[in-house]
Amino acid sequence: MFCAVARCGSVAAAAQEVNLTPSALSHALRGLETEIGCRLFDRNGRRLMLNPAGEELLARVRQPLVALDAAAESVRQLGQWGQTCLRLGAAATICQTLLPPVLRELKQVHPGLRIQVESGDMRELLDGLRERRFDLAVGVAPEPARELELRPLFEDELLLVFAPTHPWADGRPLTRDELRTQPFILYHRRSLMAASRPSGRW
Repeated sequence: MFCAVARCGSVAAAAQEVNLTPSALSHALRGLETEIGCRLFDRNGRRLMLNPAGEELLARVRQPLVALDAAAESVRQLGQWGQTCLRLGAAATICQTLLPPVLRELKQVHPGLRIQVESGDMRELLDGLRERRFDLAVGVAPEPARELELRPLFEDELLLVFAPTHPWADGRPLTRDELRTQPFILYHRRSLMAASRPSGRW
């Protein structure tokens, strides 16, 4: 209300801008001056002009008010989660390989959509889904959970590369039990790949 009076130069015009009666705005302005302990405006005919105290106050409150307006606009744009904002969790390899072209196409089809992406191992992503920090997670298929809906996207072939002298270089099929005996270098120690059989399902 103070800024409106400073901008408009009159109580009547400022009252219209902030949807108050002139008497209510005058009362609020007097209350502000009482709280601060000094007058903020001088009257020049019918016009209210900021005095030095009012100019100092206006300079001090401008930046916080701009920040508040920006915060309110940001919240308005978010709308409902999953509609104007999609919070997506994905495994690191998915973020590096599959997501970029998908996100580009999604932004072309829905230019107003805000997308937030966070990477992590599947256990972290599942925790994020349960805590409602994510709308969707993409990663190695976990064990079925009643509170989550699982939709398979594709099955990924697991390719192993080793030296010709390795015991597995004879071309025979490998079993999961044999895979369990080998060490894997993983992004995260808590990865489902480290705790279970490499299933290759996403």
